Amino acid sequence: MRPSVREFSPTASELGKYVCRQCGICSDALQELFRLEGYVDRQMIDHLEHDPADYAPRLRLSGWFSLAETARKRYAERRFDREGLLAEARRVECPYEIDVSRKTRPAFAKLEEEDPRLL
Repeated sequence: MRPSVREFSPTASELGKYVCRQCGICSDALQELFRLEGYVDRQMIDHLEHDPADYAPRLRLSGWFSLAETARKRYAERRFDREGLLAEARRVECPYEIDVSRKTRPAFAKLEEEDPRLL
């Protein structure tokens, strides 16, 4: 059984409207996709509008753990159903106001080493 919105932790506004909190509303597969995206760049490169002063720290923090290769290997082994997850993402109503449909496309692009800005 999935948790209700009332069971979620505080909004963690510092994480913005892009970083997945792994709340359980999405399927296990979507949550895993977002965890692997976090290994690539800690979900810091979101292609959303930010204060220009935030750019350099975001870029530095994005590679902090150097796990992109590990993430891409696990992604390749997992063989996600891309079309199924994109369809699911369109139906998700995130309690943290994350546009899950929009987030899913760059997550796939990062893990497949595509340019997310071309989506």
